[in-house]
Amino acid sequence: MLELYCESAHIRDGHKVLDLNSGYGAIALHIARKYPTVMSQQSQIKLLKNNSLKNSAGSAMEHNLANVEIILADITTYEMNKEFDRVMVISVFEHLKNYELFLRKTWMKPDGFLFIDHWGHRSLAYEFKASSN
Repeated sequence: MLELYCESAHIRDGHKVLDLNSGYGAIALHIARKYPTVMSQQSQIKLLKNNSLKNSAGSAMEHNLANVEIILADITTYEMNKEFDRVMVISVFEHLKNYELFLRKTWMKPDGFLFIDHWGHRSLAYEFKASSN
């Protein structure tokens, strides 16, 4: 499945890739291994909102993946002055309250590609509600 995501997003070696809210980081780690010069000077960035930061960081260090940078942040409020060739958004939309606000972010180059993988029901919206438990 990870390779299918990369093919669908047309990822190539040398691209700057942003992986948004990527859970434990499977796609970012796959991209970093398969495309070693992705962000060779500047790290690939992924933004996380949950406690999976330790797992992702550990995996990146364990595999000597210097081209992965992990930032713990809320993607709806985080700001940065960088542009990316590819922006990966996998299983994120069900966690967002305001799609429009999210899609206004300008992290993609003008000729970039936004890859969105979203599951849902054909007529009923799914609303994910986080709990403190």
